[in-house]
Amino acid sequence: MTDEDLEAVVRVWHSSGQRAYPFIDLWQRFTFDEARTVFRTVVASTCEVWVAATADGVVGYLAIRATYLGRLYVAPDHQRRGSAEPCSRMP
Repeated sequence: MTDEDLEAVVRVWHSSGQRAYPFIDLWQRFTFDEARTVFRTVVASTCEVWVAATADGVVGYLAIRATYLGRLYVAPDHQRRGSAEPCSRMP
C-alpha cells in the first residue's frame, strides 16, 4: 500500500464494515474520519497491506501480520465478482 492508497483503502474498510455489520451499532456510528485514524494506528502500523485494484481504483485490501491474515476486505460493489481472487495468489 502506498500513501496515495490510504484514503481508498480506508473507504473500502469503512463501507464494507458498515454493510457487513448492520447489527453492530458501533460500526454504524463509525465515521470515515474515525475509521482513517483507527486504520492508521491499528492496521497500517502493524500490518503489511496489499491492495487489490481494477480500472475503477482500489477495490479491496489484504492486511498481513507476519504469517497471519489479519483482514481481507472488498468494496461492497465489487463483492462476488472475483475482485479478491488476486489476493489469494499474493506471496
